[in-house]
Amino acid sequence: MYKLCGGPQIRSRGALKLYNVGAPWERIAIDVAGPFPETESGNKYFMVVMDYFTKWPEVFSIPNQEASTVADKLVHEVFCRFGVPLEIHSDQGRNFESQIFQET
Repeated sequence: MYKLCGGPQIRSRGALKLYNVGAPWERIAIDVAGPFPETESGNKYFMVVMDYFTKWPEVFSIPNQEASTVADKLVHEVFCRFGVPLEIHSDQGRNFESQIFQET
């Protein structure tokens, strides 16, 4: 059987990228997870923000994943505490591609 199929098929992987980050909160990653069962305060989603330099995660509960909700939480909970990062990495979800998020 081995001779018929030519052996295991090996796919080449893309090169890993190295990100040079010189200071905490200079580059962050952001994602939204959910929906989860609704909490007493009406939240169904988690917004996760991670600093690339320190690998420090911050997790926030939010009621929905709309761009205005995510942007508001990001500004008030992250930017006001740690400053505005030079770069934000996301999975390009619709909530991160909206006009309001780009303006923030």
